[in-house]
Amino acid sequence: MSYIVMKYDDLSLKYMMAFTCVADFSLTRGMPVSMGLIGQSLALGDTLYKNKLKEWIKKGIEIWNHGYFHTIDEFSSASYEQQCQSISDTQKLMKTELGQTAVTFGSPHNNSTETTIDALETVAPEIKNYLFAVDGMAAANARQLLVRCDMEVATGKIDFDFFIKNYNQLRNFPYMVIQGHPNFWSKRDFDQNEKIMEFLHDEGNIFVTPCQLPVFTVDDIVHKEAQENVGALLAFAGMHEK
Repeated sequence: MSYIVMKYDDLSLKYMMAFTCVADFSLTRGMPVSMGLIGQSLALGDTLYKNKLKEWIKKGIEIWNHGYFHTIDEFSSASYEQQCQSISDTQKLMKTELGQTAVTFGSPHNNSTETTIDALETVAPEIKNYLFAVDGMAAANARQLLVRCDMEVATGKIDFDFFIKNYNQLRNFPYMVIQGHPNFWSKRDFDQNEKIMEFLHDEGNIFVTPCQLPVFTVDDIVHKEAQENVGALLAFAGMHEK
C-alpha cells in the first residue's frame, strides 16, 4: 500500500471545465486530489470561479501555489526578487480571494533552482511541501516530495501501460506523486485518468493531498524488501536525471 498524491497542474479560469471534470470524479469517488493554481487567474477570474475553488477546498481538494504567471523562466532564470514577488503575489491572492494561503508549492514546468528555495523560505515559510523542487542544500524546513510516478508519456497524453510500468517500480514505496495536465486532455485521457485512479484504489492505495501526506522516516522504507527498494529507486533516478 502506498499513499497517492494526484498532482494536477495549471488550474485557471480558462481551463475550468477540464478541472471541473477532475474535481467531480474525485469528489464523487471520495479520492482527494490536489491542483496547482496559476495565481494570476485569481486576479482575472470572476466570482463564480473563485466560489467554485472555495467549494472544492471545503470539500477536501487541496489548491497549491503554481506560480503567478506560469512561464518557463518564472522559477528558472528569474531573479530572486522576481521569484519572491511571484510566490507572494499568489499567496496574497489566495488569502484574500479563497480565504487561505497555500501550504504546498510546485513550480511551472517543474523548473526551480536553489534561488526558488531561498525565495520560498523568505516570503512563504508557511509552505511546507515542495513538489519536485529539489533543495540540494537542505536550506528549507519544508519537505521535498520527489517520488514521481508518471502516467503521461508526454505532457497531456496519458498511457495506461506506461503508468503500470512506472507504478510497478515504485509500488513498495510509502508514497508516490502522479502528475497530470487536464487542460491538454482529450476525452480518452480523462477516461484513462479515471481508470488509473480506480486501479490504484483497487490495489489498496490511499489517496491523500500533499498536506495530508504523513511524515515518513528512513525506517518506513527499510524493511525486508529494502534491497528491492534500493534497486527500484536507482532505476527511478535513472529515468529522471533532472
